[in-house]
Amino acid sequence: MRELLKPSTLARRYSFAFALLLMVALLIADIVAQGSFNVTAQLATVAPLAILAMASTPAILSGGFDISLGPIAAFLTALYGVTLAPAGLDGAVAIPILLGIGTALGLFNGFMVAVLRVNPIVATLSGYFVMYGIVLAMLPQPITLEDNWVGALGGNVGPIPGAVFTLGIPLVVWVVLKRTAYARNLFAVGANDAAAYASGINVSAVRIAAYGLGGLFAGIMAFAIMGLITSASSTTATDYSLLAFAGVALGGTPLLGGRGGLVGPLFGAMALYLFQDILISNNVSQTYLDIVYGSLLILAVLLSAQILRLQKAPA
Repeated sequence: MRELLKPSTLARRYSFAFALLLMVALLIADIVAQGSFNVTAQLATVAPLAILAMASTPAILSGGFDISLGPIAAFLTALYGVTLAPAGLDGAVAIPILLGIGTALGLFNGFMVAVLRVNPIVATLSGYFVMYGIVLAMLPQPITLEDNWVGALGGNVGPIPGAVFTLGIPLVVWVVLKRTAYARNLFAVGANDAAAYASGINVSAVRIAAYGLGGLFAGIMAFAIMGLITSASSTTATDYSLLAFAGVALGGTPLLGGRGGLVGPLFGAMALYLFQDILISNNVSQTYLDIVYGSLLILAVLLSAQILRLQKAPA
């Protein structure tokens, strides 16, 4: 029992614990401040940020970084609103198209990083600007999605909040992957790619797949955004980009890779959203919100470094 309570053991097994406790505390504070809490509406609102945090995680676990996922999601919403929906390619037909394109874009980022050996930040920051520019060209003005079939994702699908599906799919995919050799290889590559290569792991393939997984989740984020606002805009998805990384770090996943999962980033993103909701309900101006976000990002990085130190400590 004493061994289980050691800080190093707790950090390894429950790196998401701080984010979970913070989320619960902020949830209670938010309910007290507002006097009510609409679960369906709140889940729908937090879903894009939480999914982007989860989408950012596979690349980080592999020892990389992907800044382009927000603009990729924005591009997919624009593609649906400008091209697919007007052509009658909506409903179930649009799902594999958008998810496939998101995955392909993620795989391309992974190819640049793993095969062409471009620095991850340089490669994905370039992708960020390219995708953002394309979206601006496609959507100089926001457009409303007529007969938006994904609108239910912002409300209820039967008795179940629609956001449960968009939030749950990445978690289900991750649970399945955790039962495969790929997850072990992913952690090994992120922890020490040279040692992983020496043990026979195809480091390039593992990293490319990690970026592709992030692109797949960015596609799910696109559906969450369309369900929330029933429109397509050039800025909506990009607004979440930096906060998503704060959610990852706050959730206990070290930004250096090799350790972590999707549960921590989910809790971290939800904690950030609840904190934001409390500030907005108290009429805090946007200027101060940006200062708070920057401070939270610094806090999250420092916390991530501390968790990593505890994880590396002798058991």
